Amino acid sequence: MTLTDDQVEAVATTAIAVAVVVSVIVAALYALFAFKLKAGRNWARIVLTIIAVVALLSLTTGASVSTVVGLIGNVVAIIAAVLSYLPKSNAYIAAVKRSRQS
Repeated sequence: MTLTDDQVEAVATTAIAVAVVVSVIVAALYALFAFKLKAGRNWARIVLTIIAVVALLSLTTGASVSTVVGLIGNVVAIIAAVLSYLPKSNAYIAAVKRSRQS
């Protein structure tokens, strides 16, 4: 099947639009989870940890290292997950949980 130049351009434009929309949605979800983690929600820490594990797995397979931005994003997700389990982070989440129960 041979595509015309207009068809190739339409497919490329659609692919770029879909990629931008997906990127915005993913960024919004990251922001939501980050704000919920800041609010002391442990479930957000778990979700972000799962995302970091998926990012780590994708780094080991080379699936997401196609761009420098993707690599940096995955490394940041992994570092953030590690930081969210430090003693001060655990104490913060426990304190917020206690304050909500009071």
